[in-house]
Amino acid sequence: MNRSLFTKLGLAVAGGLAVWGLFSLPRTVVKDEKKGPIVKPNTPPSNPADSGSTEHMVSLEGEEQKRVDSLTFAYQGLSDSEKKLIFADSLGSAYARAMQFDSSAKYYGELAQMAPGRADVWEKAGTSAYRAFRVSQRATTRKSYAEQAMAYFDSLLNVQPNRPDIKAKKGVLLVAGQIAPMQGIGLLKEAIAEDPNNVEARLDLGEFQLTVNKVDLALVSINEALSREPSNVRALLLAIRANKEAGNTNEARQRLMQLKNLSIDDPYIKSVIQANEKELQ
Repeated sequence: MNRSLFTKLGLAVAGGLAVWGLFSLPRTVVKDEKKGPIVKPNTPPSNPADSGSTEHMVSLEGEEQKRVDSLTFAYQGLSDSEKKLIFADSLGSAYARAMQFDSSAKYYGELAQMAPGRADVWEKAGTSAYRAFRVSQRATTRKSYAEQAMAYFDSLLNVQPNRPDIKAKKGVLLVAGQIAPMQGIGLLKEAIAEDPNNVEARLDLGEFQLTVNKVDLALVSINEALSREPSNVRALLLAIRANKEAGNTNEARQRLMQLKNLSIDDPYIKSVIQANEKELQ
């Protein structure tokens, strides 16, 4: 899968991760006292990438690979704890920007171990494990990343309970990870109520509703997302699917035309458009 598709659709099971500029090395680490209370986090399970198990959806090439290799070599040779924090943070960030989320989760997990009690680090570690969960195709690996992300998110919510974005991510883990689906749906709805403009959460809810054949409810969630972001590619794809399942052929055609008018230069999107044009003739 190429980077352009990730840019348009976000993560594999959805999400809206943009492709940021690559490789910015932080010059310092903010001290703990500026990051709130020190509390003991829930202990996450080991990271699958620690054993060499990786599922890179996008490959690093050329200068990108050289710069990561250079950072990794320097990190492994460091004994200064402050510098190791900086380089672990840099590697986690670099791999996230390159959309190699399993490796990002590995280094942010190491950062969390070196900087216990840091809520900002829990968020980075939890988010990277969450993203790795969403792109993983292996059941055992997905389970491990889900547990890891949940541990960090629970720790974060203990000290920052008013975080609808984190609640929404935890809700996705509970549903998609088959941990507690109904609780997860409840968390997604709670997150949306607290932040109605969370388009990603609305689309996650809509996709889950489609999965259990609650098409009318799914259409409400998807249309609410589109009312906020009319050019959201994932929302348009879900709207086409949902309207077809509901028998709303004309509406499906309209959403397809919206998608086509975005002129997205991506082979996968083009193939989806062509297939639906034939189906909706």
